[in-house]
Amino acid sequence: MKNLKAVTIAFVAGALFTISTQSFAAESFSKISAILRPDYTVKVDGKNVKLGNAPIAYNGTTYVPLREAGKILGYNVGFKSGTITLDQTEKDVEPVEPITSETATETEWVSVSDLKIKGITVAKTDDASKLIISRGDKSLTIRLPEEGEVGLYQGGISVTVKDGEVFFNSFTLESF
Repeated sequence: MKNLKAVTIAFVAGALFTISTQSFAAESFSKISAILRPDYTVKVDGKNVKLGNAPIAYNGTTYVPLREAGKILGYNVGFKSGTITLDQTEKDVEPVEPITSETATETEWVSVSDLKIKGITVAKTDDASKLIISRGDKSLTIRLPEEGEVGLYQGGISVTVKDGEVFFNSFTLESF
């Protein structure tokens, strides 16, 4: 009889544990029905971007795979122990001392018209808040800094605006 009582208690405890874990799992995860949309076009800064995995449409919202979006925008995406991380990809670039208006000399800065000599073209976006810098097949879109400020951008390119005119630090353009 003692044996039967112990078996009954163990069975009931096991059943309760199973039911509670199933309930817990149901609250944490649920299946959804979504639509793969390979027909959707993704554009970044006005240029079409090819994705390896199609966007997903679910409940009126479109989702792009985070790893691909991160790569397009210059980030490494990682996942470990339930945590998603995004880190900028330029880890091999040595940190440089920020250039300020006080440390820059006039000879270091070149105007947009001077860049044409170096084979670099610069165009403003429609809203004039960004510049598109191009040389050959390379292209970079940067946000214009405020008057008198110096902006440091991807690849170490630095830009300033003085009296409404845009200037680039010639040294930082050598790698572009």
